[in-house]
Amino acid sequence: MKSLFRLGLIGFLVALAPFARGQFSVSDDFSTLSGNWFNEITTGTGAFSVSVPGTEVLSYLDGGLTSATTTGSRDWKNNTGSYTQNWQVQVDFTFNFTQANSQSSSWSLYVGNLADITDNIQGMFQLSTTNLGVASRNIVGLYNTNGSPASPPAPEQIWDVASSTVTLQAIYIAATHTLSLAYDPNGSVGGYSFTPITSAAVDGSVGGLGWGMTNSDSFGFRLAASNSAGSTGTSSLTADQMFADNFAASSAIPEPSTYAAIFGALALLAAGWRRRQG
Repeated sequence: MKSLFRLGLIGFLVALAPFARGQFSVSDDFSTLSGNWFNEITTGTGAFSVSVPGTEVLSYLDGGLTSATTTGSRDWKNNTGSYTQNWQVQVDFTFNFTQANSQSSSWSLYVGNLADITDNIQGMFQLSTTNLGVASRNIVGLYNTNGSPASPPAPEQIWDVASSTVTLQAIYIAATHTLSLAYDPNGSVGGYSFTPITSAAVDGSVGGLGWGMTNSDSFGFRLAASNSAGSTGTSSLTADQMFADNFAASSAIPEPSTYAAIFGALALLAAGWRRRQG
């Protein structure tokens, strides 16, 4: 029985190994332009900067436009999301400024197939002002396949978000190869509570997006910002006006039922061993 107990203990450790292997829980509060990110890619006068020391946010800066659009993006390099493992990633986005008429600004969280970055899901928080000076904040969730919007599922939009800060979250479930978007309309205020936006399988199953990923493939994470001018140009974007904060990515842990089954089996072995010794 002692040998059986030892074998059970070994089995317990083996059972836990898949959960320990490849797990990650990482974050960035943007206190610095940390080494977690690849170099920024920008167009026009757009640029990223860590704001005034102590605020610890990633600001998107723009000196002001008379026409056209500026863009910027930063790719996460600390780790990737596995095709065979559950994980989630989220980030807070904030607009804290008044736009000029016809100006449009956006933050986006992209999650894409690293083997073909044109296959991706995009969660966007957008601030737009009409030519009459009416501003609105909206959330958009959409999938892109081969660089073009996929349909189905059709892009989903949440109109007239009241808060100036929202949190966007992407969740991947490996068992069904499902990639979903969700949002919290108040950001971290009061704790996170997410509402689904859109969800789709990315594999070749019926209704899936057919991204052609295999078990050796993985997903990458990107933050992107843009600022577009209308007929009257744009206001300048300075520190702490358009920013991202509280980036976090983590892989899923086993369900409680999984742990219960493992520990239950081990307890039975231990009880049997104690009776044997008695």
